Amino acid sequence: MRFALALIVVFLGSCGSAPPVTSTASTPSDWSARDDGLTAWIEAFKPKALAAGISADVYDRSMARVGLNQSAIEKDRNQ
Repeated sequence: MRFALALIVVFLGSCGSAPPVTSTASTPSDWSARDDGLTAWIEAFKPKALAAGISADVYDRSMARVGLNQSAIEKDRNQ
């Protein structure tokens, strides 16, 4: 768990000055808006990120670009 948190902290920390992320999904329809579970996870994880030193602004800007990749989810379920 600590490794995962550290990895996310490093990722989010690097997002502050990064250019906008463009999707590499095969089609735009692979990416969907957030579902309730993802939105709840993003909100629940925010206090941990803030406690680890990520600014609220960086966290909010980074998570605003997060969505579900339905193609990846389907492939994962078929392993």
